[in-house]
Amino acid sequence: MPPDTPEQPGLEKGDGVVIYAEDKEYPLAVGFMTMSSVDVRKKNKGTGIELCHFLGDGLWSTEEIH
Repeated sequence: MPPDTPEQPGLEKGDGVVIYAEDKEYPLAVGFMTMSSVDVRKKNKGTGIELCHFLGDGLWSTEEIH
């Protein structure tokens, strides 16, 4: 995670995130921050992202949503 700067302030608690594996085209998970990126760096433990959907779950394997 790059450092927070005035030009790039980081993520706040509740912000949505998309998680990609390095060098992959498609995301492997989506979720919401449970704490800010500043707090993640300070605490360096605990759950930083609450996952909503992930690769291989029921929604991901749905062929079509109406």
